[in-house]
Amino acid sequence: MTSRSKDNLYIGLMSGTSLDGIDAALIFFDDNDYPQLLATHYYRYPDAFVTELAELCQASSITLDQLGMLDVKLGYQFANTV
Repeated sequence: MTSRSKDNLYIGLMSGTSLDGIDAALIFFDDNDYPQLLATHYYRYPDAFVTELAELCQASSITLDQLGMLDVKLGYQFANTV
């Protein structure tokens, strides 16, 4: 195994349609680009965020401001996961 340089570490994030949280994976790629899964993590969304997501998903229309605020809040959730 090669030494683990920080340049070869990657974090993958995914949030599915269940509105429950974010799955994360820490991957190391060696010099031959063979991936090694080093760690996984699940971050559960706070209840208030789940409620807000559900309400916006069921709304008949969403304003651009609402969508922008949701994008920012989701970005914070991804940051919390990492």
